[in-house]
Amino acid sequence: MLCYDATRKVPVWTAYEMHTGEQAFAARPKRFRRDAGVNSPAADADYRNSGYSRGHMVPAADMSFSEEAMRDSFLLSNAVPQNASLNAGKWRILELATRGLSRAAEFTIVITGPVFCDTVEHIGANQVAVPCRLYKVVLTARGDRLAMYAAVLPNDHNPAEALSEFAAPVAEVERLTGLDFFPRLPAEEQARLESALARWN
Repeated sequence: MLCYDATRKVPVWTAYEMHTGEQAFAARPKRFRRDAGVNSPAADADYRNSGYSRGHMVPAADMSFSEEAMRDSFLLSNAVPQNASLNAGKWRILELATRGLSRAAEFTIVITGPVFCDTVEHIGANQVAVPCRLYKVVLTARGDRLAMYAAVLPNDHNPAEALSEFAAPVAEVERLTGLDFFPRLPAEEQARLESALARWN
C-alpha cells in the first residue's frame, strides 16, 4: 500500500508485510512505469539525466513472491529521487537488515518514505520533489512480543558510518514526517515501543 502525494509526485509513505517462508520466483522488470492509477503521476523522463536514481520505497526484492507485486513495485508511484551512491550503498544495507529482522519474526510490517526539508529541489518536467532524507520504520511480531526499529538516512550522499548510527526512535520519525504510525496499538504500548531506540545489527 502507499499514500501518494500528487503535488510532490512521490509517495508520502509505503507499507507492506513480510512473512517467513515466502517463495521468490518473479522476474525483475527492466524499467519503471508511469502509474496511471494516481493523480498527476511522475514520468520516467523526469528522472532521466537528473543525477538521481529511481529509488524504490518498497524494494523489488521483497515483492518477488508474486509477478503482479513485482510489477507494481516498478510503478513510479513507488519511487523517489534517490542519491545513486546511497541507493547502492547504505540504503541497500538497510534493506538487507530489514530482511534479517523479518527472518527472525513471524511477521513484519515495513513502512518507508521521504522526509522533506524547508528547501526542496525538483527534477523533470513534472517537478518531482527530491527528499532531503529517507526513513524506514519496522514493526516485528513474534508471538505476542512486538518490537519497533527505525532509521533515517541523508539523501545527498552515501554515509560511511555504520547503519546503527542512523537508528532513531519511531517517535522521531513521526516528528519529522507528521505521520502517526501504528495508531491502533494500545496507547501505552505504542508510546513505549515508539520511544525506544532499537539498534540495527
